[in-house]
Order: sequence, then structure tokens, then C-alpha cells
Amino acid sequence: MNKADVESLLKENVCTVKFEKTNGEKRTMKCTLVKDLLPEVLEKIVHPAETRYPHLKEQSKKEQNQNVIAVYDLDKDDWRSFRISFIESIEVEK
Repeated sequence: MNKADVESLLKENVCTVKFEKTNGEKRTMKCTLVKDLLPEVLEKIVHPAETRYPHLKEQSKKEQNQNVIAVYDLDKDDWRSFRISFIESIEVEK
């Protein structure tokens, strides 16, 4: 799957994603990008990297890593990210 495929799936569903972290640890995360399930930030949805790292806001989308996707972790109630190439499986929650 490419980034657009994963984003599309997450914008319409809650998914369980199994992936390997950059440190080699395995992780399972229940996450989504469904707008109704995301926290409101300053009257609009703000990319999580912009809230944590304001200097990244200046970067163009071309400069951002196209292999990384930011998602909302429903169990941790916070934003997390993972590399698309490190996904082992992704399942839609029923």
C-alpha cells in the first residue's frame, strides 16, 4: 500500500495497524483519520506535526517524508505516526 491508500482507508474507518517501530519494536495501534473522531484544534484540524513542531509548518509538502503518516491513536488519545513501509498489517475495525 502507498501513503494515499492508507490515508484513504483511515479517513473512512477505524483500523488496527500492526507495524515495526524504527527501533525494531513491534506495535499494534487502533487508529483513525475519521474527522468526527479527531480532536478539534483551534477550530480546524491541524496537522499534528504543526502543533508539536511549529518550525515544520514552514516546510513544503514536498519536503515532508512521504513514507510517514500521522494518525490519531484512539487508545492513547493522542497523535502518533509510523512509516508506511514498516506496516505488517492493517485491518478495518468492525
